[in-house]
Amino acid sequence: MVEHLKEIKKRLLSKDNYEEAMQYFLDHLSTNRKIFKLVKKREVPELVIGLKRMLAHQYKYHLITQGKPADHVPDELDVKLQFFGLSKYGFYHGTILWEEGFGSYLYFKKDDIGIIAVTYRPRFETVITRFSVIKYAEGYYPVFNNNPDDIN
Repeated sequence: MVEHLKEIKKRLLSKDNYEEAMQYFLDHLSTNRKIFKLVKKREVPELVIGLKRMLAHQYKYHLITQGKPADHVPDELDVKLQFFGLSKYGFYHGTILWEEGFGSYLYFKKDDIGIIAVTYRPRFETVITRFSVIKYAEGYYPVFNNNPDDIN
């Protein structure tokens, strides 16, 4: 399992193909019965606000690329989040659901890097974003970046 987590992180930090991290997770860990026994439902408060704000930003981007107005989108989306984790390894994953779409995320807490894949209705187009969550006094904020050298 540790090797799979290392491979996910390696792919996540890739300059060109970071979206492969999600596919690797789906192919190798999401259906692994041994992992099911180790994964526990978790509360991860530092991710709640960060993911809601990151999703709002991503949703605005999606609307703009579709030629639609995005000024009505709030700074935080009201979404349902589920958190599961292997806290021993600092790895968390979960699901996202709200009226405009659904998705999943992966996050390495120690490295402060994650990926989110959201499929938007009605066309079922998927947007994949790499992110990090930076702690500020008033909350946790996502940072969007396509270059892993700039994240740390």
